[in-house]
Amino acid sequence: MRDVLGDQLRYVWRHAPLVQIHPDALAAAEASEAAAAQDRFFDFARVIFDDQDSQRPSDIINIAHDLGLDIEQFEQDLISAEVTGRVRDDVLDAEAMNITAVPTLFSNGRRHVGPYDAQSLLRALTTRTDTPAAE
Repeated sequence: MRDVLGDQLRYVWRHAPLVQIHPDALAAAEASEAAAAQDRFFDFARVIFDDQDSQRPSDIINIAHDLGLDIEQFEQDLISAEVTGRVRDDVLDAEAMNITAVPTLFSNGRRHVGPYDAQSLLRALTTRTDTPAAE
């Protein structure tokens, strides 16, 4: 999509760990933020999404190691107030927006309802409406 939209596209990630389904999802969200401190957020998140059964603490450290992260720094960041606060704030936002499934996408301030294929998403991103977005 970036090749079509260029700098008009902004991708914002918010954590909405579904701990009822994945008990370790909160730890995985915090770990991805700890990885972000070493500029590896999306690499870490991609691995976590690809193998959602491997989110236990030992798995998280192994993933960080495999990505070449500084493990000592990663472990410090993992328990930092900045990381836990960032995830907590995202969880509260997700609850306020009634997000009950992930991914949940918003386009131009509106929840995307419909297919997630590239053409549908591109159409949603390029279609303008004059109706204000819900707060």
